[in-house]
Parts: sequence; C-alpha cells; structure tokens
Amino acid sequence: MLHINELTEEIAMSNLLEGDCREIISRKIEASVKQCDGLLHTTVSQIDTLHADPPVKYEFSIVGEFDENLVLREIRVTKMEGSRGDICYPAKEALQALVGTQVGTGFNTKMREVYGPSGCMHFPALLEQMATMAFRSRLAEVLRTKGKEAFIQFNQDLFKGKCVGYR
Repeated sequence: MLHINELTEEIAMSNLLEGDCREIISRKIEASVKQCDGLLHTTVSQIDTLHADPPVKYEFSIVGEFDENLVLREIRVTKMEGSRGDICYPAKEALQALVGTQVGTGFNTKMREVYGPSGCMHFPALLEQMATMAFRSRLAEVLRTKGKEAFIQFNQDLFKGKCVGYR
C-alpha cells in the first residue's frame, strides 16, 4: 500500500535524480518483534552495500528482549560482517550499558550517553529502530486485545499531542 506522503517523496526524488546518476551506496533495514512468554524479542538488521566492482557489504544485526514495561532485559549482537573488528568491538560491548533502560522518554538520551557524538553510527541506528518497534508492539497489542476505540484513546492519552521521544 502506497501512502500519499510516500508518493510525494517519490515524485520529489525523481526530480532530484534527473541526469546521469549511479548508485553509490544503499541501505536496507529490517526489523521484527515476536512475543514469547510475555517478553518482546526484537530483531533489527542493517545491510549497507557499496556499489563497486566487486560490491562490498557491511551487515549488522542486534536482538533485544524487552519486558512488559518495555525495559530492555537483554541485548546482543548477532552479526557484524564487514566491520573493522578491533575498532567495532568496543561499540558492541557498549550495548550492555543499555540493559535496564526503559523505552520511552530517556532511551535516546541514554543511547547518546553510551555512544557519544563521535562514536559508532551503526548500533545507534539499529537501537532507534529496536526501540520504535518495541514501542509500537505495545500499541499493536492494545489494538489486538481491546479494539479500535481503546487504541485511539490509548494513543491520545500517550502522545498528548507530542512525539514521545521529544518530551
């Protein structure tokens, strides 16, 4: 299903890309959430492809486990292909500092404290997706168990007219 804002972006991009163009790099991000035994298992993967001859791929994947209050209980890296080993491993270990952090106000702040302004760019990008997916899974659960009217009310009560991440 194509949303109107996606169509507008597609038209704008087609105007931007006139002329002789070649793709240099592409990024694919996939995320999913499964509920098992009351816990949310969230997986996020990112594949960057440098379009050269031959192509070069960088692939990162993390898995996090959240409780019913969206507190991160466990996190681990499941893939770091193409990474610069000795440079990247400290960023991998830094993920553990986020265990115990609750998704909502403060999660992004804690993430920025852990990675700093000049730290790893890959894991924070994955963490933002992970937090969003865990958060939205709670919204999906309200819709599934309580129906559309409860979902609408839950959204109004939760957001209060503002983005949760910027309160």
